[in-house]
Amino acid sequence: MVRQGRYFGHTPPYGYDLKDGRLYINPIEAKVIRTMFDRYFAGDGVSRLVKFLNDPSNNMPRPRGSDEWSQKVVNACIKNPVYCGYVRYGNTGNKKYKNQETVMAKSDHEPIIDEFQWRRAQMLMEQRRIIGGRSGTGSYPLVGVLRCGNCGGPMIGHTVPAGKNGRINPYFGYLCNARRHKRVCTMKMWKRDVIEPAVISEIERIAHEMIQRAKMEPEPKDTQSERINIEAALFQLKQRRKKWMDAFDKEFISGEDLRDRLNEINQEEEQLRSLKQEETNAPQPISLDDLRDVRKTWDAANDQERKELIRSMVETAWVNEDGSVRVDLRMVF
Repeated sequence: MVRQGRYFGHTPPYGYDLKDGRLYINPIEAKVIRTMFDRYFAGDGVSRLVKFLNDPSNNMPRPRGSDEWSQKVVNACIKNPVYCGYVRYGNTGNKKYKNQETVMAKSDHEPIIDEFQWRRAQMLMEQRRIIGGRSGTGSYPLVGVLRCGNCGGPMIGHTVPAGKNGRINPYFGYLCNARRHKRVCTMKMWKRDVIEPAVISEIERIAHEMIQRAKMEPEPKDTQSERINIEAALFQLKQRRKKWMDAFDKEFISGEDLRDRLNEINQEEEQLRSLKQEETNAPQPISLDDLRDVRKTWDAANDQERKELIRSMVETAWVNEDGSVRVDLRMVF
């Protein structure tokens, strides 16, 4: 059922109603799901989301069968691909079923959020899991991508308050985590107003080079067109399956012939779904236009928006002992 894009289960996920085996948006609950994702993108962690959803003054509907939201439920909502138009069956993070096959397929039910938003949320969740929750909501935009060019460790945000060591003004900077906690690295602490502009300048430099190179290179392949072609081919296979099933029902072909035809169709489907999964799992690209406007966007953004901007563009940024930086960008189209 899932491979055919049909919902498997008797209880619909929060945000949807189930009628005749199909999912339909529940407007009241869907608003909660959209609010959940919007606040997650704005910097709220799961625990802060739970607090917001359970606050009576915010008038948020409760989850089904419970008087309050929990971290487990909110986590499950953010991870659930049903909200971007997919259905899934199999292992969803339960270690007990870690060897179980997971099947995910595009469905025809109406999504509550778009697929880009859902994949962005998965990326953020993984980043916050690796570098810790507080770095996801702090005031240092480069935390999570900035690394020490000396030892390779993460650079963390560090504030030295005014008055400490006779300092007149507070000091905001990035410090190598290995130096702060283990004292095994000699990398100095770098001021925010030195490293952050250096990273933006490096992105601009890379963007300029890529734009010049793009003028002399052929156009890249149109991945959107490839996805459309795959969907069209899958639809045609679905129609072929129906045709052979009808032929069998009318006794035009034997059961053995039907099995042979369906096996051929299943093999073709598996190949197409593998191609589709590769396209789906590919990292979300950023555009040259985004890179070109990075300084303008940076200057107009607050710290949280700057954090989201950097994470959408940069895989890793390295700072060396001489203050020079190297930036590894995410996939660009």
